[in-house]
Order: sequence, then structure tokens, then C-alpha cells
Amino acid sequence: MLRRLHGHVRWVRGRLRRRHEPMVTLEPKQASVGRVLMSTGVGVYGRIRNGEGFPTLHASGWENWQQSQTFLDLGYTVDVIDFTNTRSRQAKLPSSKYGIRNCPSLIHVTHSEQDHLMERTRDPRISGIRHVALSIGSDKRHYDQVLTGFAMLARQGLIKLRYSMEGTGVLANVDGRRIYYDPSDGGAVDKEVLSTCDLYFKRSYYPPYLTDVSEAYKVQPLGLYYSVCPDFTDWHAVTRNLHFAKSIPEMAIAVTRPFSRGIRRYMSVKTLQAPPSPHEPKVLFLCKAFVPDDQHGHGWPTRTELTEFRAECIKALRSAFGPNCIAGFVPDSECRRKYTSLLANVKTDRKSYLSLLREFPAICVATTGLHGSIGSKLAEYVAFSKAIVTERLNYQVPEFHENMHYLQFSTPEECVESCRRLAEDEAACMRMRTANQVYFETFLRPDKLVQRTLDFSPVGPAYSQTGRRLSRPHLTAAKGPSQLAQHTIVRPPG
Repeated sequence: MLRRLHGHVRWVRGRLRRRHEPMVTLEPKQASVGRVLMSTGVGVYGRIRNGEGFPTLHASGWENWQQSQTFLDLGYTVDVIDFTNTRSRQAKLPSSKYGIRNCPSLIHVTHSEQDHLMERTRDPRISGIRHVALSIGSDKRHYDQVLTGFAMLARQGLIKLRYSMEGTGVLANVDGRRIYYDPSDGGAVDKEVLSTCDLYFKRSYYPPYLTDVSEAYKVQPLGLYYSVCPDFTDWHAVTRNLHFAKSIPEMAIAVTRPFSRGIRRYMSVKTLQAPPSPHEPKVLFLCKAFVPDDQHGHGWPTRTELTEFRAECIKALRSAFGPNCIAGFVPDSECRRKYTSLLANVKTDRKSYLSLLREFPAICVATTGLHGSIGSKLAEYVAFSKAIVTERLNYQVPEFHENMHYLQFSTPEECVESCRRLAEDEAACMRMRTANQVYFETFLRPDKLVQRTLDFSPVGPAYSQTGRRLSRPHLTAAKGPSQLAQHTIVRPPG
């Protein structure tokens, strides 16, 4: 009995000490662009003095410091609280204060608070509520991301949304401006649509392919693509699905799909994201084999050539990393017939894949898709805050920079070398993962991706008369613990 009582007393004392654990605020050198909330063991941060380095022997603290350092270099103010801090629970973490939340262990934050942490930080140019008339003329899954973004903005109260089922793709009429969205794989532009719209956002964007297109200045990069659905029930999805259904079975699916548990579990925005967490430097590369056809590729590698290149990468990665690598083809009839020895030795259904992506690797590999496109896996890697090694990108992505967000390769040997470079430098790996988390919250999340297109205007000091951007900000990642001395550490009074 005395032992039990003594244990309870120690527990209460520990809780009281944690309750009053201070918050440490790290300020960037330049003007702050927003605030980030991090939960970790704040004790190490609390012992830092201006001009002193970070104790690199503190393993978990070192990883968290790399994340906070990257946020500082990107211009964010970082508030660090202890992961057991109960005072933050009483204050309910004011949602208007933080643009990014990196608190995987802060379990007492409610889901509604998480939802609003990003919603309240938006571009100051937005004033009032915009009225958007959305015309939908296609049910291709490539439009899921854009439609989800509009639904999220409407849910947040930033836009008033009105739907109509007409046209050939997705066209938004916003305050008299006609904005068209083209998420197709190839680089071709619909010239007829281009002549009737004010802005044309294209997923596969590359200016040299637009040399023979009049009014090419209207065409702008849309960004990375992945298939995603809202966290809430999108009631218009039922109407949309019924409109495109061609049979009674399709109608039944159209009515039930938006309410499916599988959609919420494996396709929602919350499900398809994760902050960077400590992982061993393991490598993941799962891919599909294309069914051969007789097409010559129109200047791009054929299906057979794409599959053969993927097979060579699988062999090279397995040989170089052994048990620290999961690489292989997703089993199907084509792979079982031709690539039996290269099949993935793990489950590849959606549930198993997401669990594997969340828990296993720190480094993920991507290759080019059909028509030279950037596949959806690359966007998923960004959403899950992974260090990325990708085949050379054939299209431009807004503010997505080599060496900061990804490394590139052209041969299987270069792929192995880039993966090894990240595996051997854990600090660089964590900086890249943190930068990709920031990119997801700023550019890739569906509501942010759509919001950027609504705010976009090719007129102003940053653009030439042709509508081309003249310059873009250059972001640099952290290089070492000594740089912390360049930032000011502020503690609350008391």
C-alpha cells in the first residue's frame, strides 16, 4: 500500500512539473511569414543560450531541431512546447495563431482544432467571400483533387460554391474570371478552351511545349497531382456521380460511394498525410508494370521501355540496400508472367500500402509515368513528408525545388547513389522531409492548391507584360547546429 501511495505521489509531482513547463519561441532572422507549433521534449531547447550550439548527442532532440531549423530558414516563427504540457490544453491552442502544427504526440488536441489550424492562415489578399460558379463536364478521377479543394474552401466559408453539370472539364467562374483546370497527363493544351478562358492551369506544364500556342501566357502550372477526397461528406458528389452514371449498377455506386468508409479511411485528406517522424533510412519503391501496346510513344518512352527501366531500378536498389529496401512490382497478370523474381514481397492493397508508407521508409523513389507525366506517387510522398528521389521531372511544378524537396536521377546507378546520399546524411534527410511537409501545407493540400489559383494574377511587379514570372524566392535548408546561434530565442516571462 505504501509503495502504491508513493508511486501516486511521484506521478502527481511529475504532472505538476510538466504543467508549468515553459514554451520556447524561436524567431527567424527575417520578418516572420507565419507561426509553427511543435511539441517535443522542450527541456533541451530551454537550456540553449544565445550563441551556443545544439547538443548533437541528444538523438531525438537533434531530429526535432533539424525540423525547427528548417522552419526558421523558411521564415516561420517556431513555438516549442513540451509534449506533456497540459497548460496548452487549457489554452486550447488558439487556431488563429498557428499556420503549421507538428505535434504528433500532442494527443489531447481535438480533431476540430486540427481542422482549423490551417484554415485560419490564408493570404491577406483575400477579403470577404468569393462567389464561384463551378461547371463540371467530366468524371475523370484526375479532377478529384481540384473538386476536393473547392469543397474544402466552401466548407471553410471562404467561397460560396454553385455547381452546374456542363462543359468538357472543370471551369470556375470567379468574380467574372474564367479559370480552367487541366489535370491530364500529357502536355497538350485544349486551344479552343484556352481562347475562351482567362487562366488555364495545367498539371503537365512546360513552356517550350507552348511555343506554337497563342495566348500562352494564360497557361500556368497547376502543381502535383494525387487522388484525394474530403474528410467530410461531399453531398454534391452524389449528384455528380449520378449525372455521369450510365447504368443501374453505376447509379448504385454513385449514391453509396461518397458515404463509403473506405473513402474516409484510405482516400481522405487527413488519411493521406503525416508529419516527419523518426525512421531508419530505409528505401521504398513500389510500382506497376504497363501493359505493352503498339503505340510508339509520341516522343516519350513506350510502355515497354518504361517498365524495363523500372525493372532495372528495382534490381539496383535491391542489390544496393538489401533488407533496408522494399522494391518491386505490384503483382498483376503482366508482372507474374514476365517479372516473377521482381514482384513486391509485401501486400500492395490500398490499406497495406498506406500503412507501409506511413511506418516503413524515410526515402521513397518515383519514376516517370505515361507521356512523361509526374505520377501521383510523388505527391503522396510529399504529403507523407518523405525524402524523395525521383526520375528527372519533365514538367514544372510551382516552387518545387531540386535538392530542397527532392533529388533527381536518370539511370538506375544515379538512383542508388541519390538514395545512399540521403541514407548516409540523416540531417539532410530530415531537412528534406520537413521541407516537403511545409510544401504540402502551403501548395499541395487541395484547398491550398485551389486557393492559389483563385488568388493568382499575371499582372503586377513580379510579372512581365507577357504574364511570365520574372523571379521566384529561393529557399535554403539548414546546414548545421551552429546556425541556431543566428536566431533569437525568446522565453515567456516567469
